[in-house]
Amino acid sequence: MTTEEPTPEPATTSTSMPSSGGGSSPIAIGLVVVLLGAIALIGSVFLNWVDFDGETSKGTDVPVQFLVDNETDSDSPSIIVALAAAAALAAIGALVRPARVLALIGGALGVAVAVLYGIQVDSGLPEGIGVFDFISIGTYVALAGGIVVLVGSLVPRGSSA
Repeated sequence: MTTEEPTPEPATTSTSMPSSGGGSSPIAIGLVVVLLGAIALIGSVFLNWVDFDGETSKGTDVPVQFLVDNETDSDSPSIIVALAAAAALAAIGALVRPARVLALIGGALGVAVAVLYGIQVDSGLPEGIGVFDFISIGTYVALAGGIVVLVGSLVPRGSSA
């Protein structure tokens, strides 16, 4: 009579290693995209928003009131206030799961700042000078940053485990 030794059962992967779900999760991708857009929104302020005939002006030189009144002589606060608010909303919306709508609002605010700036510049230019001849990279970076935040905030999130 022979006694057989019991064979040990193989360990399952769920107890030996945490499962990542097969790569990057949608929440991680959306988070990274939103945060990159928020960085672009902040960074855009320090770039040139005006570049015409050798004259340049950074976003820090553009008063926030200019977005609604192109004849303003106000010099403070600059549009950094609006874009910092947009970036903060985006970051909070990305990092706090129930506050996702804040990222959408932040992205929309970033896009609105760039679009309103373009509209105000265009309305104040004389005939023969186009808005795209006048505005510079900072405006485009703010617009792209806002769009990136919007896209990142729309990435479906994984289920919470």
